Amino acid sequence: MLQAAVDTMGGIFDSHDVIRRIMRAHPQEYVHELYSRIHLSDPILTTHAEIGRALGRLGTIEKNDRVESRNVRGETDTENQGWRKIQRSP
Repeated sequence: MLQAAVDTMGGIFDSHDVIRRIMRAHPQEYVHELYSRIHLSDPILTTHAEIGRALGRLGTIEKNDRVESRNVRGETDTENQGWRKIQRSP
């Protein structure tokens, strides 16, 4: 699911972009992940942090600069991780 979302992104993007893509393309799986953390004080923040950590383990992208973008709750711009696709040699 994460790799599929990343595959649809341009060369540079941020974690919020990926989360929004997952919410649209895989709504059931996204809600399942949220609900699995319902016992925590902020299941949304916890789930999104886990998505960010999982992105770092994909191996097809690398960290870029930290960026600010509108968070998925539609509140304010918040800092999150920027990503860049790794260019593979042919």
